[in-house]
Amino acid sequence: MNWKRVILGGLAAGILFDVLEFTFSSVVIGPGYAARLQALGIHQEPSSVALAFFISWGLVVGWVAVWLYAAVRPRLGPGPRTALAVAVAVWLVHALLPHLHEGFLGLFPMRLSVTFAALELVYLILATLLGAFLYREAPDNRA
Repeated sequence: MNWKRVILGGLAAGILFDVLEFTFSSVVIGPGYAARLQALGIHQEPSSVALAFFISWGLVVGWVAVWLYAAVRPRLGPGPRTALAVAVAVWLVHALLPHLHEGFLGLFPMRLSVTFAALELVYLILATLLGAFLYREAPDNRA
């Protein structure tokens, strides 16, 4: 595994994931999300610590996606098909199950939870494809 490329691809994937999430999620689900938080009595303005946490979370998600891509690449082969499989696997654990959990608990309307999860699938696919594109195996230095 080429750790330098895992870090590079993971950083690029995480940044893209964060940019997409902060840009489009606020537009698509922002009003419904904010209204529900207000109804729950939760203050909407995140602290600087919370913002740092959420940005870091996106970076970690991108890094994990590229790390998993590099790990399964020898078995599934390089390329977009493998990146897509990894993105879906990470999405199941990172987004779909947690958002369904919130929906079934009644914390958020199920439609809002599913919409948020669907958006995150798009973000994760794009971010993982970018990270996989940047990933290259280390040259074999054995002679």
